[in-house]
Order: sequence, then structure tokens, then C-alpha cells
Amino acid sequence: VQSLLWSIDLAPFTLAIFARIAGIRQQSLNDITIQLEKRVVDRAKEIRTSFQGQDIINALLRISIERISLDEKLNHSLDILLSTPQLISQKKGGIFLADEKNPGTLQLKAQRGLGKALEEMCQNIEFGECLCGQAAQSGEIIYKESLDDQHQHCFEGMTPHGHYCVPIKLDGEILGVIVLYINV
Repeated sequence: VQSLLWSIDLAPFTLAIFARIAGIRQQSLNDITIQLEKRVVDRAKEIRTSFQGQDIINALLRISIERISLDEKLNHSLDILLSTPQLISQKKGGIFLADEKNPGTLQLKAQRGLGKALEEMCQNIEFGECLCGQAAQSGEIIYKESLDDQHQHCFEGMTPHGHYCVPIKLDGEILGVIVLYINV
């Protein structure tokens, strides 16, 4: 009887300990659940972005086999790139091709939203000149968040912007450069 009374006296204390342990475990489970939910959401975003990228590549590949002129292919390709939501673009850009008659020079072959001043200024770019020419010369992607001293082609009233300048290469040879304007 004495041990029974002792157990009854300790019951609230024992229950409190078990409840505390259960509470800690429940909190741990809640924390783990929140972490897992965040990981699932992040992974779903990654998968969605990957699918969007594959859709863009597929669309560009479809254009490459269409029976249309090179100028039409470049213009359609630029439209697809500028409609890509991940780029946060200003819907401005261009595609330069290496000039076969004048080696070391890029010719602007397709453009959207550049405006007359920039279109004229950038009609022919030497390798190494401004950002697009630097991308052609180095063969590396150039990313700029804003205008800086490497942005040589400027005019009064030019709105702030950033760039992606992406060289187009085949077997190490520079075939051209894609330039996309991005928001700052």
C-alpha cells in the first residue's frame, strides 16, 4: 500500500515529465515538418525552372530546323529569349553575328527595343569594343548589374540597365553574341 501511495503522489510529476518530453518531441517534429515543406517548395521551384529552361531550348531548336531565313530565325529566337521570365529583362536585346567579310567584327542582325540611337551605334562592333565585343573577344559570358566604364556605347538619356552578353560559340569559334538588357 505504501508503494501505491508513493506512486500516486509521483503520478503528476511523472506525467509532467512525459508531457514535457512529448512536447519537445512534438516541437521537433513540427520543426522538421516545416523544414521539409520548405525543401519541397524549393525543389518544386527548381523543377519548374528546369522545365521552363527545357521549353526554351526546345523552342529554339524547333526554330533552328524551320524552313525560314536566318534573319527570321534570329528574330524569333530573340523573341523567345526576351519572353523568358527568369531573366527579368527589359524586353530589350540583340543578336550579333561575326562578320565573315570583316573578321573581328560583330554585326547586329536582330534587335528588339534598342532604339534608333543604339541600333546605329551598335550596328558594327569590333571584338573587344564595349561589352558585346568584350564577350566576343574573351568567349566568356559578361554580366553587368548596371552601367559602368566598360559600357562604352552610351548616349544622353540612356536609362539605367544591366546586361547579359553571351557569346555564341561552335568548336571554340565565336559565331556571335546575344545581348539581353536586364532591370537594375
